[in-house]
Parts: sequence; structure tokens; C-alpha cells
Amino acid sequence: MRSLLACSLVLLSSCNRSPTPDPAPPETLTPANTNEARIVEPSRSVFDLYRLLAHDPKNVALSPLSLKMAFGILQPGASGSAKKSLEALFGLNANQTAIAPAEFELLDETRKNKKSFEFSITNSIWLKDPKQIHADFKKSLSNLRTETNRLQLKELNSWVNQATGGKIPQLLDRIQPSTQALALNTLYLKALWTRPFSKDRTAPGRFQPSPHATKVVPLMQQSARFRFQEDPISRWVELPYQDTPLVMWIGLPKKRFDLKSIESRIGPDFVKTIGANWKDRQVDLVLPRFSVKLKQSLQPLMKAAGFGELFIKGAFPKVLASGELTATDVVQAISLDVREEGTEAAAATAVMLERSSLFEGSAVPFYADEPFLFLLIHPKSGEIYFMGRVLDPTQG
Repeated sequence: MRSLLACSLVLLSSCNRSPTPDPAPPETLTPANTNEARIVEPSRSVFDLYRLLAHDPKNVALSPLSLKMAFGILQPGASGSAKKSLEALFGLNANQTAIAPAEFELLDETRKNKKSFEFSITNSIWLKDPKQIHADFKKSLSNLRTETNRLQLKELNSWVNQATGGKIPQLLDRIQPSTQALALNTLYLKALWTRPFSKDRTAPGRFQPSPHATKVVPLMQQSARFRFQEDPISRWVELPYQDTPLVMWIGLPKKRFDLKSIESRIGPDFVKTIGANWKDRQVDLVLPRFSVKLKQSLQPLMKAAGFGELFIKGAFPKVLASGELTATDVVQAISLDVREEGTEAAAATAVMLERSSLFEGSAVPFYADEPFLFLLIHPKSGEIYFMGRVLDPTQG
């Protein structure tokens, strides 16, 4: 939706505006059995969760993929309605790994040592008493290339810091004494644009968070061929990265400041429609540099969005050899920076468990000088790596 996502201080006011210009890092996952995974489109509940987050008048970011993989670690330890929910919400079942084949392909890219693209996924489970782990659950962790560690706050935060290239130095402030286990996923990528913005053309310009507010921010700009499309309520441009199938979609409402009209419709079908209707166009693109850094507890909103079965008492009885576990909280941290050269993004998700007990036309203006949505997406698999909105690019 960010994909929803020089000039002087006077910038662009009409549609016809012309732009001016410690420990070693954890091991990266490798496929256990690629044939067991399958492509699953994001569930509607993921978009419901986004809409609930969007009620807060600020920048929003979510990593559906990191959330999916954190629960993927726990899937073999689930039972009953929680196990069924993991299948319905994330497409996870006993015969699948937590990552689809397309994500394995991306992991293979890192072995080629291409400077234009870095990517890693790491999984770990942290236990108060590792000796209490259920034998079958331990075997499943091996299949998922999931590291097992003793539950200690300092070591856990250090692990996350290493895995995310220093982008998330501290995921958790404390661990409750009652926490028996914690499932942890990290996601990190650094990718260069296929068509980078020239820093020489970045200049201060006006960004309007609302009709009655204006901020001066660095605005990047270029005029080039991009994939573009529009529907009755929105306009989209696709920004590709080098050496990877990942892209960023930036979406703007056709009616100025009407981002809610897109957010109300965003869902699997809407995203599928966007991905099927691109046309190559010459685009005059203006986009602010932006950063989104946040940490949030997702558990209350996940319940409201339809993930409630994952938090019922005793939903994970097969993680420890004795005693059922209940998921009590989900914390996700996001760090995302979009600059002239490309994108660096990281996510970390922790699930805490306690004992229960061809070209056409002229150039298209696309000026993201107002609130916009972004999706960092893998079009082949349909996995959304990051999604959110930018109301204020200076908010951080």
C-alpha cells in the first residue's frame, strides 16, 4: 500500500504539475522439502488486521509474511480449532513448511552474493526449559530449520539485532516470568531499484498529510517507464528491484486525501486485480523518502480480525512434553527505509506462549505528495512482505 505509495519549496499543486527535480548471525533458512509447500494467497483476515491498525491516525506497517512464519513454527504444536485456523488463515498444515517455493528461490539469491539484493529469513524457538520440548515438535523444528534456544531476554534481542542487520536492535523490553516459550521469526531484505532515483534531483517540497497541513520533506523524482494502472478510485505504479522478482506498489486515491476509499476495499481480490492489469507507461514520478519504524502488540487486534482461535486456552498442547500452552501476545517490529537507491526493510515477530494452566499515451503524472499506501509484494507467490500507509514521511 506504500506502493500506493529540483522542486523548490513551492511544489506541485494541480494535476498538471511538472516535477523539478557480538554473536554470529543466525543461519539463513534453507528448504527442507520444497515440494511440500504451496502458494497461498493472503487471507482476508490479514487485510482486516491492517484496517484495524489503520484506525490509528499515523503511519501503519505490517509484515504478513513474518506473522505467518512465526505461527508456522508453532503449527506442529497446535491442535483443534487453532490448527484449523492456521490452515484457513495462513495455508499452514502438517505437510507444509512455513515458506512457499517462491521464498526459497529468494533465499537462493543470497548465495549468489549479488550486491543489489540481500535477503534472509530466520526462525527460532526460545524455551524456558529446552529439555521439556515435545519430541515430535523438536523433530518438526529440524524440518523447518528452526534454531532452539534458552529463553533469555538479552540473548533474544541480540539474535534479532544480528538477523535484521541492526535494523531492530531491541524487539522486547521484557519477558513475563510466566512465559514458557516464544516463537520468533525475522525477515530482512535490502534491494536496489531497477531504476534508481538521482540524488541530484531530490529537493525539498511540499507533502500534505491532510488538506490543512503541509510539511517540507525531501521529494525524490524521475520520469521513466513504469508499469501503471488505474481503476475508478485509485492509481498505482510498480517500482521493480534489481535481481529479484520483488516489487513495490505505490497506490494513490483518485480523489485527493481519500485514502480510506482504497483501504476499505483492499483485500485478496483487489490485490489480485491490481497485479493483473498493468500497462507500461511513461510516468513522471514524485515520491518522498520515507522511513517507518514501529513496534506493536498485535494480539488484541488479531482477535478482532478473526485470528481469535489462535489464542484460546491450550491451543498449543504439543510444544512441551507436559502441559498445554496458550498464545498470550504477538509482538511485531518493523523497520523500513525507502531511499533513492532502493529499500532496506526488516521485520521481527514474536509469539509468546504461557502454560494454560506495449507503451501507450503520454507521460502519466504520479505525485505522492499526500498520504499513500504501499505493498512490498512477491507477485509470483502472492506473499505480501510489507504493507502499510504513509501519512507523514517525517514521522519515522
